[in-house]
Amino acid sequence: MNTLRLMERIERRTEAFPFECEIIRADISATRDAAIITLKRLHRPEERAYSTHYYAGCNDGLHHGHYDMAYGTAMSDHTDRAMREWG
Repeated sequence: MNTLRLMERIERRTEAFPFECEIIRADISATRDAAIITLKRLHRPEERAYSTHYYAGCNDGLHHGHYDMAYGTAMSDHTDRAMREWG
């Protein structure tokens, strides 16, 4: 799957959440049909607004979420997850 189509699927998936959020960062592996994404949940206080997720395109789902993080913590977690997944 190409990167643009995968990103469109991720955006549709996050729009289905029962709360408003925005994608802050996405590291995409089109060859694996997967991504690591960081979301900001707009209804949460800034110090607990961020979460990181593994997106598996094969079942169009976000998995293994790490929630309630500050921005700096979320960026570190995102980088760690991406390095573990794709090296």
